[in-house]
Amino acid sequence: MKIAAIQSKVIEGLYSTKTGDHALKLLETAAKEDIDIACLPEGSIEEERISAKAKDLGIFVLGSVVKSTQKNYHFDETIIVNPEGKIVGRHRRVLLYWTFEPEIILPGKKFDVFRTKVGNIGILKCWEISHPEAATVLALKDADIIFNPANWMSNLVDLWHRMLFMRCYETHVPIIGVNPAKWKNTGIIYKDKVLSVFYGGKSAIVLPENLNSLEDASLEAWNRKMLFTDERMFKVKAGDKEEIIYSEIDLNSFKKYRLGRLNNRFPAIRYLKEINLPQGGRFKCA
Repeated sequence: MKIAAIQSKVIEGLYSTKTGDHALKLLETAAKEDIDIACLPEGSIEEERISAKAKDLGIFVLGSVVKSTQKNYHFDETIIVNPEGKIVGRHRRVLLYWTFEPEIILPGKKFDVFRTKVGNIGILKCWEISHPEAATVLALKDADIIFNPANWMSNLVDLWHRMLFMRCYETHVPIIGVNPAKWKNTGIIYKDKVLSVFYGGKSAIVLPENLNSLEDASLEAWNRKMLFTDERMFKVKAGDKEEIIYSEIDLNSFKKYRLGRLNNRFPAIRYLKEINLPQGGRFKCA
């Protein structure tokens, strides 16, 4: 499978019509590279327009949609559209950043894996990548690949990359992080302070080590083979400016080792009865 991560520029705001128009235009450029699937960054484009573009280009497309709902709240979603223009997956963001987002976004309730002819697709939107449990749920539901459409602050991109790396290592699932190009958002008001924040840049495609089994991994590590480094697992990184990054991925090549990793996690966990918390409470783990 060949994928494209579209690091498109922001024009007159992340959710403006011009930003959406430009992102869809870049899909045409990506489609010329004979891709199977493309992912757009955070933003908002009408479902009908994403569907029409996917059908026109004959590719799978992941795009973000923000919908207004009751009492000034919004749904923050990413949809998967197949080459026939049909929506075959919809992830409503579950985990919100703790500042202002709970005041404006109604969260979803579940993490689903969407089975398509190119593979089983999981989605973690933006901040959700910071939660290892969410990625593990998708892996246990047999995700072959996880997309992370995002709008990370530019000064936290190194942290984002560590999260992409660790979620990939923990689950042995390819992770595709897609930011917009670097842009400046002025006039943000938080706790009576007016802020100017740079967002975006440094989209990345992170692939697991291509290992056959747990035993092979141990032998290679004990034989002093260099494993699990940025240089080995980050297959492509974008810069700060507008860019499309590509990668060929054999999703089947990771399945055997991933199954071993996921099965191996249970014997250790089942002996864990309880954990003492710092403030004297107890977390029960049946």
